[in-house]
Amino acid sequence: MTNHLTCILATQTLKPTSTRRSATYQQSFADYDFIQSLKSHNTGEMYERYLKKPKEEVRCLLEKVDQRVDQLKLIDTLQSLGIGYHFKKEIKEALRIISVDDCNMGDDLYATALRFGLLRQHGFEVSQDVFNGFKVYKGDFMESLCEDTKGILSLYEASYLAFEGETMMDEARAFTTMHLTDALKGKSFEQKLARQVEHARG
Repeated sequence: MTNHLTCILATQTLKPTSTRRSATYQQSFADYDFIQSLKSHNTGEMYERYLKKPKEEVRCLLEKVDQRVDQLKLIDTLQSLGIGYHFKKEIKEALRIISVDDCNMGDDLYATALRFGLLRQHGFEVSQDVFNGFKVYKGDFMESLCEDTKGILSLYEASYLAFEGETMMDEARAFTTMHLTDALKGKSFEQKLARQVEHARG
């Protein structure tokens, strides 16, 4: 392997905290190409030996990353690549802590929707009320959110995890569908993001 990942021990542990977190996050130090290298359909003893070290490094990341949004991004990446099953125990434990942590994602729609979606996928309780901060006093979603395509896409995907009777999530789906459709027609996206939007909308 040409990519190397160093396990960084953070001074902050994964304990529930009531401290309000800033919506300004550092870029995740989990290298995408490194994580993608874990995705393989090969089997056998040689394959398992090859994966042993990188798998341990990813486990270390899941346990030691101190920014909640970086944990969520890492979990989402592992699942998107279809290799989350390698880390079922670690993902479950990280999400358990996140579920009881009174962390506030501020005005970061992407992080809020990603947290909501991952917790719902893994059976943890999370209320649709986490999106109240993205609505105006009349109850509609803020039109300014349409500038945040990544956030809108994350909210669109989260809306499909609604329970029966969650009208806010129904509104979120209608709102995001309209804006993603308009965005694809009228804007030039980074290629990767454009593919994600097209894939999500089917």
